[in-house]
Order: sequence, then structure tokens, then C-alpha cells
Amino acid sequence: MTETELLTPKECAQYRRCSVRKLDRERAEGRGCPHVRIDGRIFYRRSDIERFISAHVCGGELRGSGIATERPIRRHNRPRGSGGTVVEPSA
Repeated sequence: MTETELLTPKECAQYRRCSVRKLDRERAEGRGCPHVRIDGRIFYRRSDIERFISAHVCGGELRGSGIATERPIRRHNRPRGSGGTVVEPSA
């Protein structure tokens, strides 16, 4: 396999484990894997698919890979330091 190997949408969908319809939808919305159009046919370069997948890795720690990790996700939609304390108004 070479870096410029072209995959059909069906092969790309199998590789990404998604439906061909999902690829169609992503392409129409301008997101998803970069694609190549040759004589009206759609192809995906394997190197672009692998780069797309690598760009969407999240969670875990990647030690020694030279890839910067993101900040942890905050799970609560409240300001830090509030502690969830409720103050009752004075009567």
C-alpha cells in the first residue's frame, strides 16, 4: 500500500467503520475526510483518512509521542469555586 492509495467511498466507510451515507453527509456539509474527485467519482486517499482519524483522538495520555494533550473536560456547567453552596436570603 502506498501513501497515495485511493479508496472508494465504500472502502473508506469500511475502514472508518461508518456508513457510506455518513461520508456523503460529511462531504456535503464540508467536514469529514478530504476527498478527491476524478471524472465525477469520489475517492479518499488512505493517508488523508489516517490523518483525519489521528486528528480526532481524544482521552487518555499519549506519552512520548510528542502530541500535546488537551485540558480535561469540565463536566459541570457552573463557575469554578462555587462549591455548590446555596445561600438563603435573610428575612
